[in-house]
Amino acid sequence: MATTEPTARRRAGSRAGLDRERILMAARGMDPDSLTMQAVADRLGVDRKALHYHVSDRAGLLRLVAADRFETHFLAAAADLAGEWREALVSYAKAIRTGLIAMGTLVDFFRFDPAPDYPSFAPVETLLRRMIDAGFSARQAGRALILVTGVAMMSARDEVLQATDEGHPQLPELRRALGTDATTSYPTLRALAQEESGLYDDGQFEFDLRVLIRGLEGEIGQE
Repeated sequence: MATTEPTARRRAGSRAGLDRERILMAARGMDPDSLTMQAVADRLGVDRKALHYHVSDRAGLLRLVAADRFETHFLAAAADLAGEWREALVSYAKAIRTGLIAMGTLVDFFRFDPAPDYPSFAPVETLLRRMIDAGFSARQAGRALILVTGVAMMSARDEVLQATDEGHPQLPELRRALGTDATTSYPTLRALAQEESGLYDDGQFEFDLRVLIRGLEGEIGQE
């Protein structure tokens, strides 16, 4: 008995057969609030310290799961960027937004840290080529990529906030700043602040993309 117990402990805590993919498979589907190093270690049947060889801490674990959710949903949504550059840009933006919204509360842990063979590079390359073929310079296409990615990310974060029990904090904060006294001060802003929906929804995102595309159309051949 004295010799088998230490051996069992070493086996449970060893790194043999453990890699990031196995850790990720164990973490998938777990509630982010209960997703800890210990919970994953328990599911894998290993000592918690064995995980540290592949994932530094809980924040690193959450980043790993967030990146996995993003890649899965982004690639599914961006599988075919069909059409000319406008359609490809809209499809790319929607895929980015879909991937980020799929993370839910994990969106704050997402970091763009790709490997050399990162599969999400393919849709990006497709979009850039469509824009360059349409007359944009490579620099313009790159700037447009940064712009549309930022718009999609902002919209996704707003959507995630809106879906929480507390809702998006911006409108309540605006209402508090304006006060409860229904005076004639800032009547248009007050009316807008009373909107319960429509400011952080799909309609807002569609509006953002229409404005963005119209602006980009005027940039073709300007550089």
